[in-house]
Amino acid sequence: MNPKALLFFSLFLPQFTTGNSALSIQIIFLGVLLSVIGLFSNVVFALSFSQFGKLVGNKFNLGRHIDGLLGFIFLGLATRLATNK
Repeated sequence: MNPKALLFFSLFLPQFTTGNSALSIQIIFLGVLLSVIGLFSNVVFALSFSQFGKLVGNKFNLGRHIDGLLGFIFLGLATRLATNK
C-alpha cells in the first residue's frame, strides 16, 4: 500500500489498455502479469545469489567472519552518512 507505487501504477498501467473491452479486466490482467514477472525475476535473483554465496563462502571460508565483515561495512557506511554534509 505504498502511495508512490499506487500513484505510479495508476498512471503507468492505463497506457497499455485499449477501448475495446472492459478497462478493469485489462488493469487486473496487467497487474497480475506484472506481479508474476516480478515474482519470477525475484526468485531467479534469489536462487542465483544463493548459489553464488555458497560458492564464495566455501571457496574463501568466510562463514565465520561474514558477520564481522558486514558489520564493518555497515559501520563505514553509517560513518560516511553521518559525516556527509
